[in-house]
Amino acid sequence: MNKYVDIVNKDTKEATMRLYGEIGRQIDADLFAQELAALDDRVDKIHLHINSPGGDVISGLSIVSAMRTMAAFIHVHIDGIAASMAAVIAIAADKVSMQDYAKLMIHNPYPSDSDAEMNDKMRKALASLTDTLQTILSRRGCKKEKIGSLMSAETWFTADEAKAEGLVDEIVSSQRAELKNLTTTELLTRIANEYKPVNNNEMDLTKIAAKLGLPATATEQQVLDAIEANRVKLEEQHNRLVDHYLALGVKNGTVTDKNKDRMKKLASADFDLFAEMVTDVKDDPEGEEGKAGDGKAVTPTIQATGRLSAALEELKAKGVPARGADARDWLWYSKNNPKYLDELEKTNPAQFQKLLDDYENSL
Repeated sequence: MNKYVDIVNKDTKEATMRLYGEIGRQIDADLFAQELAALDDRVDKIHLHINSPGGDVISGLSIVSAMRTMAAFIHVHIDGIAASMAAVIAIAADKVSMQDYAKLMIHNPYPSDSDAEMNDKMRKALASLTDTLQTILSRRGCKKEKIGSLMSAETWFTADEAKAEGLVDEIVSSQRAELKNLTTTELLTRIANEYKPVNNNEMDLTKIAAKLGLPATATEQQVLDAIEANRVKLEEQHNRLVDHYLALGVKNGTVTDKNKDRMKKLASADFDLFAEMVTDVKDDPEGEEGKAGDGKAVTPTIQATGRLSAALEELKAKGVPARGADARDWLWYSKNNPKYLDELEKTNPAQFQKLLDDYENSL
């Protein structure tokens, strides 16, 4: 079912992924990052094999971001070429092994327009992006200033040279001398052609198809379509149920215009607690249990509001995000709505800088 995950060994709790191809063309970086992150609670170690000329920088940073926030140990194996953004991804790992015939290249990001067509804002954005890449590449020990010089010169490294600069941890002796004399393009193609995908999902696909009521001959796309249809159906059922409880809460006073949005967030994070709070109305709010310390009556609305605040704070402390919570960061806006960043820099420079700082600190 996974496009980039080759093997998941449940016994050793290790997985293997391959980044073979150009990022943004052969490699869907967002999907790759999602599949990578999904392994985090299933395995302790991930072997990431790379043979790539690089590609789209912003897309590649989504993979780096996923790598840097994972608990699993990530061991990169440079099988052929790790150039441009692929080199940044490789060096962001916990450990990097490089075949003795492999090649690595780093350079400054290319502007989308000619220098004459770039304005100050575009130059500033490019400089910020370059600085981000330098920061990532320097985390293995090579000083940031030297990384900057090497990037400006568009530097190619043999395995020995990359090891000497501290960019990789170890060189793997392959006993394949014939590969050392290949050009970059020839090596990239040769390694890609040698790779034979392992179909380790055939049995799982059949079982999943059966559970979905599909025939054993169902294609992967048919299974994916059925899963998506079920997800949409469950989402609709959930929303109808939430609306039912919200209407009930409005009637009994536990849901008001003031706390309705917060109640929805609680419903997404912990539905059982949400349902309990909406329906938990004291029979005798004027009795002893329904009075505050000053003797004033505690209404159902006040009771619910107090418990709601406490519940949301507890969930926040546990790091539980509410469904629909805004997870849009600098990377998201850069890829999906760059005009928003331009406008934000003009109208709210402090928020603009905070988005940028938060993203750089997450790398």
